[in-house]
Amino acid sequence: MPKPALLLPPDYYLNHFSELLTQLQNQSAELLLPQHQALLQRFYALSLPAKRLWLRMLNRKGLVFALADILYDEVPDQAAAVAELRAANLVGHIEQQDEVADFLLRADKQQLWQLIRQADKNGVLPEQKLKKAATKAELLALIQTVREFVALAELINLSGLYICLKAQDELQYCYFLFFGRFESNLSAFTLRDLGLVAKPAFKSTFKARFASVDEAKAAFVYARLKPAFEQLQLDWKTQNLPWQLQQLKLWWQRQQQWPQPLDERTELWREQLYTQLGRLAEKLLTAVSTLNAADEHNVFLLRAAVLGAEPGLNLKLSESESESESESEPELAFSGLCQQLRRQVTELAIYFYQQSAGYPASERLVRLYYAGRSDPAKQQALDQLLAQMQQNPCCDDEFWFARDFASRKFGRKKTSDLTDLLNSAGSIQLDELYLGQAERGAMLYYQQQGYQVFFAENQLWLALFTLLFWQELFLAEHSAIYNEFELKPVNLTSGGFYQQQQQAIDHKLALFASPKQALQLLLQNQTLYFQSPNALFNWTPELATALPLLVKLAPADALATMLKQMALDFRNHRSGYPDLMLVKNDQLIFVELKAQGDVLRRNQLSRLLSMQQLGFMVRLEKVLWWQDPNRLYVVVDVETTGGHGENDRITEIALIKVQCGQIIGEYQSLVNPKRHIPSFITGLTGISNSLVAGAPTFSELATDIIEFIGDSIFVAHNAAFDYGFVRAELQRCGLTLQNPKLCTVVQMRRYYPGLQSYSLGNLCQHFAIPLHNHHRAYADARATVELLLLIQQAQQGAATDLAKLVSDAVLAS
Repeated sequence: MPKPALLLPPDYYLNHFSELLTQLQNQSAELLLPQHQALLQRFYALSLPAKRLWLRMLNRKGLVFALADILYDEVPDQAAAVAELRAANLVGHIEQQDEVADFLLRADKQQLWQLIRQADKNGVLPEQKLKKAATKAELLALIQTVREFVALAELINLSGLYICLKAQDELQYCYFLFFGRFESNLSAFTLRDLGLVAKPAFKSTFKARFASVDEAKAAFVYARLKPAFEQLQLDWKTQNLPWQLQQLKLWWQRQQQWPQPLDERTELWREQLYTQLGRLAEKLLTAVSTLNAADEHNVFLLRAAVLGAEPGLNLKLSESESESESESEPELAFSGLCQQLRRQVTELAIYFYQQSAGYPASERLVRLYYAGRSDPAKQQALDQLLAQMQQNPCCDDEFWFARDFASRKFGRKKTSDLTDLLNSAGSIQLDELYLGQAERGAMLYYQQQGYQVFFAENQLWLALFTLLFWQELFLAEHSAIYNEFELKPVNLTSGGFYQQQQQAIDHKLALFASPKQALQLLLQNQTLYFQSPNALFNWTPELATALPLLVKLAPADALATMLKQMALDFRNHRSGYPDLMLVKNDQLIFVELKAQGDVLRRNQLSRLLSMQQLGFMVRLEKVLWWQDPNRLYVVVDVETTGGHGENDRITEIALIKVQCGQIIGEYQSLVNPKRHIPSFITGLTGISNSLVAGAPTFSELATDIIEFIGDSIFVAHNAAFDYGFVRAELQRCGLTLQNPKLCTVVQMRRYYPGLQSYSLGNLCQHFAIPLHNHHRAYADARATVELLLLIQQAQQGAATDLAKLVSDAVLAS
């Protein structure tokens, strides 16, 4: 039975908008320009039905609406409300290209046919023979033969069936002052009302997001560039080389009109935008290298891109260069064109990166300068930049990269810091059942060696930072929290956090001179704000044990140094920390795991090197996979009332324990699901309501089941199904199932490929495995044991073959 439609109160959206306007006027009235004040005054002057209709439209997707689609009971006279909104210039005719595009994107086939008929009357479409069953794509293709968007807008407006939202720039500015980003509606308020987003209790009053009108205006410009650039990135993948070059040059031209950022967050947006533009330029460089001179189309594209270049940044061929190209051999001409385009695009990339002062733009600049070092100017720029990055780096990543690059490229060392670290790494052997779960396997490995083990990674350090500076982050006057929906101070990632609250932050950092005092503050804040929602770290039970050990055992001054780096530059110091923290005999060790196929990222390398420099014991461990011949397996099969673990229940369970190819234990029982078993399930399994009426419930069996499974490998045919049901049933009993899984479907496909079917019944038939009572738990589990033994035989054969290959190779050498 479908759920009844949710009926919103008549003024639901209006109340949200009024709430936003009240907060906006209270905290940011001085940032509203005359046009924004005028917009609000026009809104306040509307009648209640007109306000309701406009807010309904604002909270739906799109700019253009069919009048027939916006009929609401709380707006009894739609025509009057629309007329009022037109007079206030809050809605109107379709006039702009983006409004036409919005209509075409959202129009259904009926609306497109209406437009085509209108176009036929006006004689602006070519003769066409579309059938009534034409697809929407075919209708759009015909409509878009009208190239001028103005003509299309007139056609849409002639019908009188549509209205378009206006004053969107003014409205978006108001939203931006409140949210600090572009928002298309007030869904945040709705999610809050429904309890679907966390509502922190950081502050009850908020200050303005920007200090001045000029600061807000500049930030708004860059916020509007963000979606435009995202669209460029989407279009980039489908467009040809001349289009890509032309777009880069258009952005280069437009950036000359961008305002100077007046706050740290806007400065960061600007730097990120320039870095991304540089990345696109480098992608274009890569594309040029793949062009083939034998392909006439590529040659045409290349010549169009080079000769079509606009002036600026020396991007255009000189007349002599152009003439020499036309007179040379085709291969030479192609090579020359490639060279010219590479020069043009390299200059663009360098220009974009130069406008972004931070990392990783500085790394990309170094690499481009190095590639062009035959030019004395680029060699000089390279030397200066490398020196600056080492003497005054913006972050650890920049410093370690510059030091490493200078050493390798200029003869001081032959290998990179990364190579040196990998060469010095130790190794640990983990059971291959932890493939994809290396951290979990390593935790068990170290626990068996007597260590206290904590999954640390970034969360441990973020929790330490957040709990230490909770007041400065969320509660202080200078805390950069500007509305009830923000869970993270915006100045953390954009800069300014340390500078604005330096005295309070330095005072807390000084507490680490006496770890006991620092720990006292951490525990106090942990108690006061336990489970408070925030966007910096997750509350876990392990924190209560891990944080005191970290504070107590860390090298002197190391934590204060690291936390100050995070406060100064949170964006570049919030991640990359080692996977595990180990404690044994009051010794603290951090371990970064590197399994086969893992890549050690730049920020991880920087963090490891920095921590070592501060005195932490840090190890990089390579993970070697192996198979434990003494593994314990529990083969499981369950029968259920249906296919959904969250709602359906188990009716029968069988568990068979296997070790070294031998069955060493069995457990089976019918289970009373405490609900009706559907007849089709009874027909499939033979398990009826009467059969389970006297059986124990799962809660009565749960302790025995979890003890039987123990630390073994959970094996099942389609393991996700059985594991999901058993885990759900145990969770209802307050017990947790976290055993590694082995799926015999997956493993049979791997070691016995090419079979027509991998269902249990068909596999048993193919391998002559007895299966006399299919779809009963014990019978299916017993058959699955035989599949497990076949898998183990295949694994042993594969290992023997590999060993022989290695041996033969050694003998041959």
